[in-house]
Formats: sequence, C-alpha cells, structure tokens
Amino acid sequence: MTEHLTVKLDGATATALGEFAARYGQSIDGIVNEALTGWLDVQEGHLAAIREGLAQLDRGESVSQEEMEKLATSYSEAK
Repeated sequence: MTEHLTVKLDGATATALGEFAARYGQSIDGIVNEALTGWLDVQEGHLAAIREGLAQLDRGESVSQEEMEKLATSYSEAK
C-alpha cells in the first residue's frame, strides 16, 4: 500500500536531497522512504532495548556501580 505524505523541508535540506537523488540516479521518494525505514528500525531497536532493560530491573537483575566500573576498566585496558 502506498500513502502520500507532504513534508516541509528547509531550503538547504530540500536542495541537498534533490542533488543527492540526481547524483545517484534515485528518486527522492525512494531515498526518503529508505531513510525513514532505517530510522524507524533503529528507533524500534532502541525501544526494545529499553523495554528489556526495564524488564530486567523488574526481575531484580541489576549490576552495581562497582561492577560497571570494573567492566568499563576492562574494556579500556583491552584496547
């Protein structure tokens, strides 16, 4: 199903989008659709991670500040 949506862009963004589309031989619709699909995927992933973290806290699964500091130190020493 295809929906039509009107979006107001500032002039610089609209120009950059049009130039990008022309340079890569893509339609503006296609670029915007791909960009929004990717953005939505990222947002859903973030929200899922937050929900999982809250569920872990509800189950009493947590890590102390000291344990987090040790973990952070171990990562910085591994580099």
